[in-house]
Amino acid sequence: MAKKQPLKKIEERKWWTKTKVRILTLTSILVLIGLFLELPKKISETFEFIIGDEIVTTPLRGMVTDKFSNPIEGAILKLDKLPLDSVITTSDGGFYFAEIKSKPGDRVRLYVFAKGFKSYNEYVTLPGPITIQLNE
Repeated sequence: MAKKQPLKKIEERKWWTKTKVRILTLTSILVLIGLFLELPKKISETFEFIIGDEIVTTPLRGMVTDKFSNPIEGAILKLDKLPLDSVITTSDGGFYFAEIKSKPGDRVRLYVFAKGFKSYNEYVTLPGPITIQLNE
């Protein structure tokens, strides 16, 4: 026959179990508060390009050539960060995107299209200058 424990010991165990649950709940709440306090900082580090009241932009410049290093005039360039904008290369094959919402050192995907050449797309590092060589 099992020995019965005194009522006082059972009450102490119930109290301790409830206390552990309260401690875990309080700890979880404090951790969540800490995460929510850090969240704006993490978001700004990841997505925001505003320093003070100023929006940070970086240009991208370069030129487009064929395999013999001859400039390609009239090539169309697009960036993933500026899906509605494009630029066209000049007679010397040069191009310039003035304001990309990024910091120097960031990478953006560049797409290049020119008649008679294979299209090109690759990640490039801002601000350049870069040279893109297209193949026929």
